[in-house]
Amino acid sequence: MGACSVAWAQTPDADTPHPAPSKGEAKAQRDFKMLDFNGDGKLSRTEVQLFPRLAAAFDDADTDKDGFVSYEEVRVFAAKYREQRAASSPRP
Repeated sequence: MGACSVAWAQTPDADTPHPAPSKGEAKAQRDFKMLDFNGDGKLSRTEVQLFPRLAAAFDDADTDKDGFVSYEEVRVFAAKYREQRAASSPRP
């Protein structure tokens, strides 16, 4: 999922100021939109096949067990993946 640190920002309130997304967040939003072929705001098992790491971890990422992965679920999954990767990489 490192290649697809996928995320799709929930629509903020128009009156609520929000910071511009980081470069990683912007890429994640693009990746999510690219994978969301039918534009329904969630990813199915079929849609995630382009990202084998996410496809293999679909059940773990689908925390509400609705058969789809939302942007927020992908964000949580990506953060967990990054933490695990950082913990397993050798320290200088």
